Amino acid sequence: MKIRFFGIFIFLVLASCQKEEEPKALEVGTYTIDQFMDNESVNGGSFSSDNSKLLVSSNRTGIYNVYTIPST
Repeated sequence: MKIRFFGIFIFLVLASCQKEEEPKALEVGTYTIDQFMDNESVNGGSFSSDNSKLLVSSNRTGIYNVYTIPST
């Protein structure tokens, strides 16, 4: 009886073992320096007291400035 359970246990352990596939290499794009530096960071996000505008800060011009965006 013990041998039968041991045999079933060994079979289940061996059946559950699988060879892991090797991870595939990700293809990474290349960018020019102009594309790399042409990015914008937007931070904050506070609503006005009447919820009609959203206040954010952004470095769109190269210097952080504050902008209001209509919430509609």
